[in-house]
Amino acid sequence: MQSYKEAIVKRDSEKYLNTLNKDALVIYSPTSISAIRLNNTKVHMIDSRIFGRNVALMDALSSGDVKYDTIVSFGGGTATDVAKFISYKIGARFVCVPTMLSTNAFSTNKVALVVGKEKITLDAKLADEIILDSKLLSKASRQNLFGIADVLSIHVALKDWEIANSDISEPIDNDVYVSANKLLYDTVKFINKNSKRKICKNMPEVINLVGDSGQITNIYGTGRPESGSEHIFAKKLESLVDVPHGVSVSIGIILMSIIQDNLSSRIINSIKKIGTINNLEEYSIDRSVIKKALAIIKPRSDRYSILNRVTFDDLEVDNIVDRFEAEAGLKLRR
Repeated sequence: MQSYKEAIVKRDSEKYLNTLNKDALVIYSPTSISAIRLNNTKVHMIDSRIFGRNVALMDALSSGDVKYDTIVSFGGGTATDVAKFISYKIGARFVCVPTMLSTNAFSTNKVALVVGKEKITLDAKLADEIILDSKLLSKASRQNLFGIADVLSIHVALKDWEIANSDISEPIDNDVYVSANKLLYDTVKFINKNSKRKICKNMPEVINLVGDSGQITNIYGTGRPESGSEHIFAKKLESLVDVPHGVSVSIGIILMSIIQDNLSSRIINSIKKIGTINNLEEYSIDRSVIKKALAIIKPRSDRYSILNRVTFDDLEVDNIVDRFEAEAGLKLRR
């Protein structure tokens, strides 16, 4: 299987977009596109927000009369997922231009999209080319660290895998398990030995860590080694409020670690350092929203986890959120 690293090229993304012709389609984030000077009148462009991650809208475009040789994503996780799913559907070349390292979407062949009212994981296409523009990425500031949450989620995902092995005899691929665990260890070590400023400056290492978390899912064939009950919670929270993926996953890591009896101070300290839970009010996340997400969460039918073992009543949800506040060192708005 091709590694995402084989697809990486270092290139000026502004110059690249200005050379595209009418056979290319750019799926973009408005915030990201405003950071460059685009004067190309030939290329077709669509705001990623139009799709709302809705598969039906992407299918409509894919089955339309207009065909494209190349689909380019220019933005974060949403633009990337939309572009790589459409590329997969129509068999086009996919070029990924990540403008921030807010998820590991740039390195995976899976997407999180909405079918009906539910966000689910679907097959997609690994990028044929990943353009890393260091000047562009530097503009993303703190959001470049949000993708590290997709590495720290391994902590919960591997525990869920152990639970599935114990409860329903789901086999564990030892090589993949060990690789995922080593990536988690290396990431926590990197975070703990460096200041936040140094982490932000070491973009090559952040790219490797976040990208490798996606590559592990590609190798195994599903997100089992990296995506567990914390991602199930994250998808539910994201259906309730507009929140960056790294924030929702970070909250999920702490909550599900509590439920798994799997708390780790090193993981929590890493989450605090990358800053994903520092300003929850900014995303309208308060105690009631987290409680609502927990109250309506359901296990995935295709991925056994701690959520298959538990049911939540109001008192239990309150207790879990109390512990979340204590462990995260937060006082949520009520």
